[in-house]
Amino acid sequence: MKRFIGGAFALALLATLAPAPAAAADTHSDEIEIYVVNSHTVPVRVFVEDVEGRLHSLGRVASGEVSPVDVPAEIAGSEYRLKFVPAPIDVWSPVSDDSALKTGFLSSEKVRLVTVWIEPELESSEVEILEAFQD
Repeated sequence: MKRFIGGAFALALLATLAPAPAAAADTHSDEIEIYVVNSHTVPVRVFVEDVEGRLHSLGRVASGEVSPVDVPAEIAGSEYRLKFVPAPIDVWSPVSDDSALKTGFLSSEKVRLVTVWIEPELESSEVEILEAFQD
């Protein structure tokens, strides 16, 4: 029951961060909206991997937190993938732990919204990708 209440709280918080319906209908935006819901027991480090395989840190999402993530404009203009690494505060390397959640390559031309639910069991985590509206 406690997990259900925590999940309901996280979804309610996510709903307050979501754009208004008029903003969601904007098909000319080059931005992908990314939200991370961290239900893992430790903070999650968020990285973006560019097409050349370089990792760029986007920050941390604390345990029990819902956070929007922004991809730098110079990376968002091309394809990239997101990587989520559950890591205690004292772990600094993004490759120090083999357990990570990765998306496939994303493009601002094809994707509008990405919502990631990080679960305590990483295999149970989910990534929801909403494609951009086609004219």
